[in-house]
Amino acid sequence: MPGATVLPAFDDTHTHLIFAALGAHDVPVHQARTIPEFLDLIRQRATTTPEGEWIRTTTNWQELNLAERRLPTAAELDRATDRHPVLVKRGGHNDVVNTYALRLAGITEDTPVPLGGVIGRDADGHLNGRLIDNALPLVERLLPAPDRAGASTDCAWPAVSTPPPASAPCATARSPPTTTPYCRPLARRGH
Repeated sequence: MPGATVLPAFDDTHTHLIFAALGAHDVPVHQARTIPEFLDLIRQRATTTPEGEWIRTTTNWQELNLAERRLPTAAELDRATDRHPVLVKRGGHNDVVNTYALRLAGITEDTPVPLGGVIGRDADGHLNGRLIDNALPLVERLLPAPDRAGASTDCAWPAVSTPPPASAPCATARSPPTTTPYCRPLARRGH
């Protein structure tokens, strides 16, 4: 098309850049090719994380890239660490947490399922650690706020000026507050 401008790489394919910024120091589970490798990455992080602190994963992975072609379960995450709450994020609509995190959140087999959400169960009806959509805040509300003390003004992600509305499909407890920078130097934690 005469006179048209082409700007490669300006096409956002639903990447949730805020999740990428928030996950800069999280466990890089996208490197795993099997669930045992996935769990090993979490297990390795547990060795350097103080007991009781959250362990979170990056969101940029797909279970279809794992040999098993499925999400891990709470029981599997428990084998990686039972001394830390673990949050495995898969995009903006799916979490899997371990038993420690379920316990912290007060989620039991009797917990009512939030409207528009799913609290996952296995074939026997027991909690499997999976949370979908409006069930995410049951756990994510417990996550520590981003480290504002270590925030950097010269980082790649600018201050967020407006959070998504609470009613937005992708809004969760981790949605950013107004005008808070979500960056910190990558060398800060050494992960």
